[in-house]
Amino acid sequence: MKIIGFYILLFFVALSCKKNEIVPNIDHSSKYYPLDTGYTWIYSVDSIIMYGNETKDTDTLTYLVKNRIVSTTIDATGTLNYVVEKSIQTAKTNRFVFNTLFTIRKTPLEVVYNVNDARIPILIFPIIRSKEWNGNIYSQKDEWNIATSSTYEVECRYTEVHKPHSVNGIMYDSTSKVTRLKEENAINSRYATEVYAANVGLVSKYFENIANQSDTKGSKYTYALISFEKY
Repeated sequence: MKIIGFYILLFFVALSCKKNEIVPNIDHSSKYYPLDTGYTWIYSVDSIIMYGNETKDTDTLTYLVKNRIVSTTIDATGTLNYVVEKSIQTAKTNRFVFNTLFTIRKTPLEVVYNVNDARIPILIFPIIRSKEWNGNIYSQKDEWNIATSSTYEVECRYTEVHKPHSVNGIMYDSTSKVTRLKEENAINSRYATEVYAANVGLVSKYFENIANQSDTKGSKYTYALISFEKY
């Protein structure tokens, strides 16, 4: 009887092991934007400002941007928000100088920035290639019109997901790319591309805001992550 009981036990153990071989499809989308007090991202920024005026030369600027989560707060819906302090270091200042505060809210469905009362959905979960959303779903203010409203819809979509990507010589094994298109025609060009790395967040960004392509007036800038750590 002991021998029979032993083989019965082995039978059920075998069934259990067989069942556990099926790995569930766990979604790791939320890892693309880790948040915690003290998290700090430092970016090198190259910026070009064009004035559309032959009497004024184009400005080319290089500087550093530091985004640091300094505290948390609870909004009216009871959702945790992270308060981010943005500071800038130029060749003239040689140190980081306070620029502004904004908040980040992350839920199981999305990551949302709140900048000057403009709520901007940065990521939508789950992260799936070609998934689309409206960047103006919460507000008609956006990065191109942060102070005023606009009737243009910002078309956002994932153009690459879970791909390796290199920034400043650092290879990130799993990144996802977002393209935001506000306007693209013979007159104006307003769009951005962003790359997010798992367990890091935003690692690179290209932003373009050209108001008159025939006269080349507007701005472009590129963010590239230098470091990410917790202080």
